[in-house]
Amino acid sequence: MSKWPIALTISILLSFSIHAEKTKKYKDGVYYGAAKGYEGPVKVKVEVKNGKIKNVKIIKEKESAPKAAFKKIPSKIIKKQKIKVDIVSGATVTSNAIIKAVKDALKKAVAKK
Repeated sequence: MSKWPIALTISILLSFSIHAEKTKKYKDGVYYGAAKGYEGPVKVKVEVKNGKIKNVKIIKEKESAPKAAFKKIPSKIIKKQKIKVDIVSGATVTSNAIIKAVKDALKKAVAKK
């Protein structure tokens, strides 16, 4: 039996999952999320407009890590329109907390089909 149909099936499934990530649409509104940071909770406010992430604002944090994470991570998320972004060196826990908090907020914004 040829391996070709299996490879073709896997390829098709992967292309569908990639397409689904790119076409994920969010409901317009303001959503709040939180996650555990290094020094305590990190809370964010995420604004969605026209189905896209328009703003990510850190509204509460007590982190001692480099503050660069608080500028870089939200701007990367907005630019890429997804939460899978590179973390800030020296602020791994804080970067991951911001990402997880945004993910928490966006769970409430996923548009139902």
